Amino acid sequence: MYFKKRFGIFLLLMFVVPVSNAQGNVWSGLKRTQYDSAASTLRIPCAVLKGEDGNSLPEFAPAYALNLFLLNAEIENILFRLADPIQAFDVTPESCLDTLTLASDGSSVTYETMSAEIDSDAMANADRFYTLELQAELGGSAIDFSVVSAESRNYTRPFYNAEIMEGYPPLRPFYADYVYDDLYIDAGYSSLGENLVVYEPGRIVFNCFYSDPDNLLEVVEVVGNNTRYRLKSSVDMADYGKTFSVNCTIFNQDLNRLEDTVPIFTWFIVF
Repeated sequence: MYFKKRFGIFLLLMFVVPVSNAQGNVWSGLKRTQYDSAASTLRIPCAVLKGEDGNSLPEFAPAYALNLFLLNAEIENILFRLADPIQAFDVTPESCLDTLTLASDGSSVTYETMSAEIDSDAMANADRFYTLELQAELGGSAIDFSVVSAESRNYTRPFYNAEIMEGYPPLRPFYADYVYDDLYIDAGYSSLGENLVVYEPGRIVFNCFYSDPDNLLEVVEVVGNNTRYRLKSSVDMADYGKTFSVNCTIFNQDLNRLEDTVPIFTWFIVF
């Protein structure tokens, strides 16, 4: 009972908010937390709620979208107030980056992010991000967060440091009946693993696939998960200079951002 009384206003706010599977309204389009300068509000599209022991809290939804209004901008006493709207998720989105941690005695709640940005920076400097820790004491009539720590960093994107490999079908060895399959997909993953230069540790994932914008390929067969292609018999001089490729995307899960799409292998039609 003591625990519930201490953060009663928090309970009330979190219990009555609408539940949704998707972001909406003021958070629409946000990939990460962003400070909205015009509204003086920190827009948080998703924060996982957990206890101090790291476990989920069965009394609450697993994650929330929040708004923290800048109540006081004095550098020595910056305060953010939890404000409407608040939105609950019935399932935690895979893209959820931030955390809310409730103290075990119910006395405080801590918000943490490593990927916040300011809207003006997002336009002028897309690689500047902020690590924030904010904390609010519970038990009052409002939930006001003070700044525990705040640091900025200039992020350097990873890049592929290798030559793009080229082929020229139907010249050898890529004759008209040559089959393109997972051999090149697997080689793409391998080449990224060997040649991607990363400046900041994080969760970087790759996805390699055939890209055929000019519709030059046709499926020969599918063996398990291996889809095999070859040039269409209709490809001729009219297709001279057109291309297809094995592209690999580089996605940073810590920022919810596609960093690059690299054409590891590119084939140019020549006759």
